[in-house]
Amino acid sequence: MSRVIDNVVISFKGVFEFETLYKQMRKWFKDRNYVVTETIYKDKAASPFGHEVEWRFNPEKQVTQYVKYKIEIFFKFEHIKEMNANIKGKDKKVTEGKAKLTIVHAEVEYDWQNKFSGEWTSKLKKFMHKTFKMYYAIKYEDPLYQEIKDFQTSLKKILDMNAT
Repeated sequence: MSRVIDNVVISFKGVFEFETLYKQMRKWFKDRNYVVTETIYKDKAASPFGHEVEWRFNPEKQVTQYVKYKIEIFFKFEHIKEMNANIKGKDKKVTEGKAKLTIVHAEVEYDWQNKFSGEWTSKLKKFMHKTFKMYYAIKYEDPLYQEIKDFQTSLKKILDMNAT
């Protein structure tokens, strides 16, 4: 495995559309042929400050028979309060609170089917990765890095932040 990104954090405080954020994020991954698994979803009881929501996504995409992209994303929302607001002349349900969106890691998994797990084939795999290290970086790791940056930008647009 080759890690491309670790711990990219987007922090936000204000009003946003929770449902839109969720739907757009799922759509973003679906449009890029990722299979998304939600491994954690917690909605903690309301307190005087609002309630908390945590959820973890694990999108994966089979790029080739040998290469797979694996991403882990963790969302934590605090002091969540839902309300109705008039946005551009339409009544919408919005959420006010703090959001911390963390791309925990994004990695390229080589030989994800363990086809090169035997003694001789394992040595061949090590030789191939050493010999073609730059090729693998350009062909698979750079595109994953760019996808994560695009995902970050789309999250910032959904939250109406300056996408930089």
